[in-house]
Amino acid sequence: MPGLPPLGHAHAFRLLFIFASKRLGIRPSQICLEQIDAALILEFLAHIEEERGNCAATRNGRLAAVKAFIRYVEFRVPFALAQARQIHAIPGKRHDQALVRHLTMEEVRAILNAPNLTTRLGIRDRAMLQAKLDRLSDQVRMDRSDGDRGDYDRRN
Repeated sequence: MPGLPPLGHAHAFRLLFIFASKRLGIRPSQICLEQIDAALILEFLAHIEEERGNCAATRNGRLAAVKAFIRYVEFRVPFALAQARQIHAIPGKRHDQALVRHLTMEEVRAILNAPNLTTRLGIRDRAMLQAKLDRLSDQVRMDRSDGDRGDYDRRN
């Protein structure tokens, strides 16, 4: 899922419960599901951006954590469906993302060596990464050879 790693989700909820308990004037253990509504989430997102200085990407990660929890709630608490719809309707904030122009050979090797080859899934992951890398390499070679001949049509 786009957003935060599992520990990041835990941190997002820690921040949310601290914010909600101050905002509602109650202890975190007293917060009820009904109190975690779209208005509270929007205030929380504004708080982490304005007061904590989080960037839009971090804000979106915190929102993704909340939405993941709400997806879980949808199946277990039917009376919260309207509340869930409102929270799911909160859009992510647009932001510029750094574009990776290329990887060094050392970075490519690190990616290829990341899967654990002592497990079945690790072998599968390595094979998938290698196949994708081979396909990308072929595409780059084809693009270069087309460009060298002068018959590369950018409209296609």
